[in-house]
Order: sequence, then C-alpha cells, then structure tokens
Amino acid sequence: MTSKGKTDDAGTLMAASGREGGKRNVLTSIYYCLTTGSPRQWWANNMSDHIHYWHGGGSLTYHVVHPDGSYERKVLGPRADKGEVLQLVVRGGSFKCAHLERGAGDFVLLGEGVAPGFDFRDFAFVTAGELKALVPPERYALLKVFLKEQPESEFDAYYDKPQSSVV
Repeated sequence: MTSKGKTDDAGTLMAASGREGGKRNVLTSIYYCLTTGSPRQWWANNMSDHIHYWHGGGSLTYHVVHPDGSYERKVLGPRADKGEVLQLVVRGGSFKCAHLERGAGDFVLLGEGVAPGFDFRDFAFVTAGELKALVPPERYALLKVFLKEQPESEFDAYYDKPQSSVV
C-alpha cells in the first residue's frame, strides 16, 4: 500500500460517500505486534469495517462498544477451547481498544484488513466524554485506562520521515 493509509491517486480507489475526500482504497491490510513493553491499542473509532486476525504469540482482549452502546469483549488467540477466536470483525463506527492478556505471552502478532481502506480522515481517538456517553459508569471505570491521555489529531508522525544527513 503505497499511500500508507493516506488516500491518493495510487492504486485502486473507490467512492466512499459522505466521507471527507470522497475516495478510499478498496482495501488496506497491515500487520503489527503488541508486546509487554507496548501492550495496548488505545480507544479509537474508525468509519470503516475492520477484520482483526491473530497470527501468533499470546492472546489479545478486544473491548468493543457498538454505536448503539452495546458492549462486546472478545479474546483473539489460538485456544478455541477457551473461547478465543482467530479473527474478529469490528463494524465501522464502533469504539474499540485492545490489550495483551496478562500471562498469555510476551507478544501477539496481528493482522488487520480494512474496507473501505484505512484512511486517517476516517479515524479518531475516543475521548473520555464520548466513552462516558455510551457505557454505564461502572464499565467506564474499568475501561478508561485504555483512553489515550493526549491523543493526536494529526497523524503525519506515523509516516516514515526522510533521513537527514549527518555531517
């Protein structure tokens, strides 16, 4: 994916009505690793549907709050006998966060397919006010630890920067 999540004229684009910029990659796919040193994904909301895939390592717990306020907890991992699943669909517009399960390994390798393709214009970190508005107070008290304290609203820092010359 040459656009690195930024929709441009490279590749195959599709119309995405009602979205800023109007066009998106048909599908994007990434893989990444969470570790004991970086064990979580912060609360976020994306307009596109996501499929999360377990590829290896320990287990990962997802917390999902759907647009209607219903809550779902799923564990991605290899142990079907313990209720773990190998993939998880999260519908666009849902709030989600995830964390490496304690004692379930030092890392988890994940994949993620997004359709229409991932674009930062469709993504936002969830605020405390947004989460409070959708979940009961007792659930908020448990899940607020996954809110990013100082969330970015600009995402250029996630892209590779040209290397500067060292003199």
